[in-house]
Amino acid sequence: VKKFCGRKLLSPGPLKTLSFIAYKQPVTKAYVAKVRGKHSYAHVKALKELGFVREEKAGRTKLLRTTETFADSFNLSRDVKVMKKQLMKILLQLTEKEKTP
Repeated sequence: VKKFCGRKLLSPGPLKTLSFIAYKQPVTKAYVAKVRGKHSYAHVKALKELGFVREEKAGRTKLLRTTETFADSFNLSRDVKVMKKQLMKILLQLTEKEKTP
């Protein structure tokens, strides 16, 4: 995700949380906290304020999804299935770059 961002809107922690939400969406807020840690609640709050993430009630829990603002800001598809493929491709490219000396 960082690759598409020209200016630094997010520090690494919230950026990783945003990437996790984008790839796993729809994902519960509790699962994000379990995987990303207790600081993810503050990350989600900041991401909501930026308009990158939205919450939906699902019974007693809340589901997190990315918004059209997120897709537009990072030049990703608004279609979730296509977005996930784009994110996987980017991740593979970054992984390959790290492997080469």
